[in-house]
Amino acid sequence: MRPESFSPPPIKGYNKVMKYILGVDAGASRTSVVIADEEGTILGRAMGGPASFEHQPTGIFLANIREALGDAIADASIENHPTFAAACFGVAGVNTPRQQEEAHARIAHGLGETIVEKLYVLNDVQLVLPACTNDGIGIAANVGTGSNIYGRNRKGEEAYAGGLGFILSDEGSSYWIGREALRAATRSHDGRGPKTALEEIIEQHFGVSSMREVAHYIYEGGFDKSRVAAVAKICADGVAHGDKTARDIFDRAAQEVALGVNTVAEKLFKGESRIPVVAVGSTFKVPFAFGEMIQGYLTKRCALMVSEKDSAEGAIKLALRSLTEQ
Repeated sequence: MRPESFSPPPIKGYNKVMKYILGVDAGASRTSVVIADEEGTILGRAMGGPASFEHQPTGIFLANIREALGDAIADASIENHPTFAAACFGVAGVNTPRQQEEAHARIAHGLGETIVEKLYVLNDVQLVLPACTNDGIGIAANVGTGSNIYGRNRKGEEAYAGGLGFILSDEGSSYWIGREALRAATRSHDGRGPKTALEEIIEQHFGVSSMREVAHYIYEGGFDKSRVAAVAKICADGVAHGDKTARDIFDRAAQEVALGVNTVAEKLFKGESRIPVVAVGSTFKVPFAFGEMIQGYLTKRCALMVSEKDSAEGAIKLALRSLTEQ
């Protein structure tokens, strides 16, 4: 079951000061914070470290959010503990109503002296369409450290594909690509698979002379999901060097992302001739057109656009919308 519309009671506190709007995209790769006034004008923004609800201890999760929020407040040149009329957080790893309630409680407590009168917590993929489209209709493909596909049609119906973490899904993500590259290099070393340039590139990356030595780094403490995802950049280097295995990994990643998009399209947009698809995430920051690879596997009704729009701006729009729906 996915979180749909969870409206917790407001956080109580005084509000006899100028109020602002807060939008936060707390992802597994980084945290983006945007502050606006009640007209929606952006006043300040900042970037911070990753804030994944699933994969980080509470202290680190909150510390990265607070640091980015503090930097955004400084950028906006407003008081240290402003009052926010509404705040919307899109958080990686919030996939169920229980997780949504837990994340809401964690964030509400972690904001400390910062007052938020209405606080909303969603999955980070739900910020993409409001940020990148005028009507919030279409399909969002958030492909970064993890992957998640989300769609919303004009009837207000929603659908998801994937997005349930690296054990259950995350196909096509940087983590998935990095893991496949590590496995391909290991098979190359053993002789169980075709020889690939990834073997040498990965050995150089870790400063070892054999893939068997890489195991030490993989299984040592601290080699987390983000560090596996970083290997996707090495795989991209392999593509740039013309390595077939590296190219095949990205091709399979494109097929997996396209499968999720096509599945959501079939659920929500039957009979429609053109379906907008907005793709965001760090996996698209490779030196070749990964988006075009995905487009090649999409149904002809889907038109994919890779966007660099800050999803935290979508959080601002959703927070502002909550004020008009009182």
